[in-house]
Amino acid sequence: MKVLICPICKSEKVSLYLGGYAGMLYQCTSCSYVGPVVIEVNDLDTLKELEELSKETANGSVEEEYVDECEKMPAKKTRRGGFK
Repeated sequence: MKVLICPICKSEKVSLYLGGYAGMLYQCTSCSYVGPVVIEVNDLDTLKELEELSKETANGSVEEEYVDECEKMPAKKTRRGGFK
């Protein structure tokens, strides 16, 4: 069963607010968020993994790994002669 999670407060109290041809809007009863973006997970274990990943990202450890990988990559020339 899919669970909808609020992107602001991470609450499960999200319901469909408006829906139609143009798309859907969801509303969170905990923080009053209204918008088209919600986190959809299959189970609550996935939500816990997302929270752990967001904590790592906030600490900067994941970002540092990405920067290290980019520094190891050779520079590429673009069609106009510049470098990426």
